[in-house]
Amino acid sequence: MSPTAAGPHPFPLPQAGEGVGMRRAGLEVWLDEHEIGWLRPVGTDEPGSPQGLSFAYLARWTAEVLAYPLAPSLPLPARGGPGSESQDDAVLRCFDRLLPNGALRRATFSALGLAADDRVGALRRLGHDLAGAVRLVDTQRERSAGPSQRLIAREELSERLRHPDASPLAAWDGQVRGALPGRRDKLGVYVEPDGGWYLVDGPQMASTHVLKPAPQDEPDRPFNEYFCMRLAARAGLDVAAVQLHRVPEPLLLVERFDRQRLDDGRVRRLHAIDARQALDQP
Repeated sequence: MSPTAAGPHPFPLPQAGEGVGMRRAGLEVWLDEHEIGWLRPVGTDEPGSPQGLSFAYLARWTAEVLAYPLAPSLPLPARGGPGSESQDDAVLRCFDRLLPNGALRRATFSALGLAADDRVGALRRLGHDLAGAVRLVDTQRERSAGPSQRLIAREELSERLRHPDASPLAAWDGQVRGALPGRRDKLGVYVEPDGGWYLVDGPQMASTHVLKPAPQDEPDRPFNEYFCMRLAARAGLDVAAVQLHRVPEPLLLVERFDRQRLDDGRVRRLHAIDARQALDQP
């Protein structure tokens, strides 16, 4: 289901002289097909100045019987009550964990044409396919951008893997799609039943798997991870399904545990947070 026009947002409209409107600069926050809140940047636009984030739940989400919070650090208000605007560090930490880290973040932001500290810009561009059920919707962009699906040829992928320093693995055709949290370069892809790997973008599109190549300093890592995951499965542990591929460079294909493929072909996003988000750690 595509996002639809929502009711009043919990933030006031900008007054005359405020420049860019807060609503225009903000993002709708969705959990799969449910709009739950509103995210916007706070702070100044001065280069190098700290950029914070402000978040509030929508009253209609808090009124839902099955409503749940984004993370323990962002609890729901009283049922049915309007969410107060939160601007503390917990908001920044929660959403910051949805983006790549370290050198991979710098490379990803550069590929997006963003400043190194422009978290909001990155969330705006990458928000369709994040970890868990979270989607961030830029209503201005939604009016012009439709869903897209792009086949990844094995030969193309092999060429990219032979030159890992050229750009992040999520950068293709002048766009960045399938970027995921963490310090290791990897790529979110949609896997068709016939085995084709696709880059996807758009509100109705979601990746189903993660492609993990071998880091330059750990050429055997895909084999080691495959062995460990298969061993854990044989021991009866509930682990993600994995496959080992060669293009001919080795790749580990991991089925996403935060996705569910439905009978009609749609992909449902399942909410999940990592340990640092659960513990409110940066």
